[in-house]
Formats: sequence, C-alpha cells, structure tokens
Amino acid sequence: MTRRRGRQLPAIVGTRPRVLFVGINPSLRSAEVGHHFAGPGNPFWRLLHAARLIPTAFTYADDGRLPEHGLALTNIVPRATRAAAELTRAEFAAGRVQLARRIRRARPEVVAFVGDGGLSMLMAELATCVKYRLPVKVFILNNEYMGMVRQWQELTYESRYSNSYSDSLPDFIRLAEAYGWKGVRIGDEGDLDAGIQAMIDHDGPVMVDCLVAKDANCLPMIPSGAAHTEMLLYGDRVVGTMEDEAKALV
Repeated sequence: MTRRRGRQLPAIVGTRPRVLFVGINPSLRSAEVGHHFAGPGNPFWRLLHAARLIPTAFTYADDGRLPEHGLALTNIVPRATRAAAELTRAEFAAGRVQLARRIRRARPEVVAFVGDGGLSMLMAELATCVKYRLPVKVFILNNEYMGMVRQWQELTYESRYSNSYSDSLPDFIRLAEAYGWKGVRIGDEGDLDAGIQAMIDHDGPVMVDCLVAKDANCLPMIPSGAAHTEMLLYGDRVVGTMEDEAKALV
C-alpha cells in the first residue's frame, strides 16, 4: 500500500489536443495498474464514448491511445493516494505551476477539470490564463456536490450524506468575469447547444457553469469489488449497506 501511494502516474499529452482532461491526482488503483481512471465503477471511459469523443469503447488500458483522437490526460498532482485529502499544500502549489506550463506548451482547445471541486483548487490560475493569453475553456458540471462521493453515499450508505455537499461554492460566472474571462451560464437543457457554441466561438478564456440536477446519478456503475457482469444499470437495484470488505475498496 505504501509503495502504491508513492507512485506517480505520468500525463498523456500529445500535440494541440482538442481536450485536456485534468484530474486532482491518481487513485491507488490507477497507480497499481499504471493507467488513468482505473478505479472500480469509474464512469470516465464510458462517458467519453457516450459523448462521441472516441469512436469505440475504451477501458483504462487504452489511455495511451487518447492522443490518436485529439484527447489528453493529466493531474494537478501526479502522486497517487487513497484520497485527495492526503495531498499537501506544497504539492498543490507545485502542481498548479506545472499545469500552467503544460497548458501553455500543449495549447489545447479545451481544458476540462474533472469536477467543480477540482476547479476550486486551481482558481488562482485563472489569472495565469489571462496573463499569458491562453484561450482556455472550462466547462463545469455543477451539481453543488462532490458527485461520485454523493452517489456512493446514496446507493450504498442508505443516503447518509457526509461532507459531500457544498453550500459555499462561488458564483462561477462572477468569478470568471472578475479575472477577465467570459462567463456563460447554462440553466436549461434547451440552452446547452447555444452555450457550448458561445464557448467555442470566443477567442479568449471562457468558463461555462452548467447547472445539472443535484441528485442525478451517473449510471451504469460497477459496485465496489464487483465484476463487470454485475454492473448496475438502475439505482433502485442497490439496497442495504456495503460490507466492510467492499467499503475498503471505495
């Protein structure tokens, strides 16, 4: 376990990617297998395919193929931990500097922070993007929760929520405009296409605050410790509380 915590997962970044996905740091499972987003039940790869960003279904073992499709992956901190809370302030500070350099070199069309929590750890770099005139696009799926944490708590801990909701998030549009960015808010499904097009058309940095349902779950999912044949398609199939052995894998 200690050796897995010390491992680092390198970024996968090609030349001028369409989208650079930014996570907080790798999970222990990702460090163990040497691939990004490898945790049990992680929906990242399924969602890439559903969004038509890749032509066929990928698994974490295919992460090295992303540059073929104009996609890239990196983390704020490369060190693997069980939880982001184990990271130090010094690691986040160093990671912000490294990420700014990586964006400047790669010049992706879109930078996607995986979760509004991840963005909150990098707000100081909004000024960096303006200073270096980086046309970064940030698209936030804002449900005011740490989404996957809330989902696990609902489906396997009988909705006993703990530290997964935030009622103190900033107004992301005002925050963006305060730094000289363009801010776009999408509050209705009918405005989605226009909002995305406005983001693409603007030649400077843009932050999109897309409001999504607070209680929407990301399905299908694979329960902790289960096989892919036990994938859950509907949330109402989950009942009771996980066993201790399964909890340890979350």
